[in-house]
Amino acid sequence: MKDSSLFGIEMQARIKAMIADIRFQAEIHDTPACLDLFTRAGIYYVESLDWQQKLLKSSKQFTVAGVDIRELAATNFSITAMVMSSLGVKINNTDLIGLKEFTFSNLYRKAPVAMLADLRYIFNFIAPNAEALADYRIDEDYTTELGTLADKFEAVTKLPQAVIKQHADDKIQWEAKEKKIFKFYDTEFDTFMQIYRIVDVTFYLAYTSARHVRHHHLKRKAPPIVPVPTTGTLETYVVMKTTLVPLAEVSLLIDDNEVAILTDGNGETYTPGMAPGLHHGKLVKTDLKDVPFDFTIVAGKTCALQFVMEAADVEDDEPPVS
Repeated sequence: MKDSSLFGIEMQARIKAMIADIRFQAEIHDTPACLDLFTRAGIYYVESLDWQQKLLKSSKQFTVAGVDIRELAATNFSITAMVMSSLGVKINNTDLIGLKEFTFSNLYRKAPVAMLADLRYIFNFIAPNAEALADYRIDEDYTTELGTLADKFEAVTKLPQAVIKQHADDKIQWEAKEKKIFKFYDTEFDTFMQIYRIVDVTFYLAYTSARHVRHHHLKRKAPPIVPVPTTGTLETYVVMKTTLVPLAEVSLLIDDNEVAILTDGNGETYTPGMAPGLHHGKLVKTDLKDVPFDFTIVAGKTCALQFVMEAADVEDDEPPVS
């Protein structure tokens, strides 16, 4: 699954989590259109998780039995090829002599389908030279067992090929589903939520914050979660009060740090590895009012905060949204 898909699923998880936020429960449940959108978003999230699990299954691994048969086939057919090349030298048959190139390593290191083709190629030289090969212990019984081994190898080869094909088909289906989900957010959910720019800015900013995964621009998968997390993460989203446009290059000072973290072009910061407990922060930008705030970090969790900033010459009429 692509990084963009993983971050998309993380975004859906954040949207779903808003339903449990006590600040927004009344608005979501008392507004039919809002409840309908969040309900459908929750259904899409469950479907996305199901597809994620399906696509995480490997499409390239042999079973243990398959590995054993592959090794046995490479061994027996390489030995058979060497013996047949010996006959080729005796009777001056260049085709049989050439079979000496099919060593164990040359067979075993090939992809299963290519190796199977080589086994069939070697086997097809037995029948035309059956009488002479019988003197070399490659008799009828030996040939039958060798043919059975090739058939077994072909059977275990078809299994991973079928899995690979299914995996490819699943990816096509998931991409279609993912487009449908993104269209739902882009054309229906996002446009509906614009009303809250007027009637409930806190709700609107929480939604837009959830829609933008903070570290999506790093273009890499999130690191695996340690069994017992010892640190947490702070994420901030900062916009201009009058326009709700994201603010870039806002300095974030944490616990009086001299080195500031700057918001990116999306008005966001992402600070992992923070010690649990109460911290003090401040947002600073030239010509804008400073925004001091306190926040609590919990190990293994993300503290996501949203803020509005305003011009320094504007009188306060309400506290910043967070």
